[in-house]
Amino acid sequence: MKPVETHDEPIEPIEPAWDSFGIRRTDFRPKWEGDYVNIFTTVEPQESEEATAALMKDCARRLAAWILANKNRFGEGDRFLVIIGWPISVREGGRQVIRTGGTYEELRGVADGKTPLVFRKCWSAGVFESKDREEGVDGEAEKAI
Repeated sequence: MKPVETHDEPIEPIEPAWDSFGIRRTDFRPKWEGDYVNIFTTVEPQESEEATAALMKDCARRLAAWILANKNRFGEGDRFLVIIGWPISVREGGRQVIRTGGTYEELRGVADGKTPLVFRKCWSAGVFESKDREEGVDGEAEKAI
C-alpha cells in the first residue's frame, strides 16, 4: 500500500486509486488532544456489484490495519475517518461509499472484521445495472454488509 500525505495540497486534485491512499490531517485541539485524520482511496467498479462491495470492504479493513500497524506516524489522541469511494470518472456526486473509523480501539474492530461496514444509501446507483440498484447489494437502502 502506498500512502500519500496531502496536508498542503488542495483537496480536489488528490484522488488516489487503490492501493494508494491519501492522508489528510486537521488539528482538532481543543476539542480533543489530536488530529482528525482522513484516510481515503477510490475503487473502480469490478466485474459485479458484489465483487466491488467485497473489494471496498477489504480496502477499509486493510486501511484500518495499516493505521494500527503505523501508529507511530500518528498521535495518541488522533481519531480517524476511513473513506472508500468512487473516482470522479465513475460518479461526480455521492462518491463516498464507506465511511468508518474512530479511535484506535474502534479501528481494531474495523480491521479484524468485528465492526460491520455500512455502505451509504444508493452507493451503486448508476454504476451497475440492476432492478434494485437504488437499494444496493442486498436490498436495503443503508445497511452493514
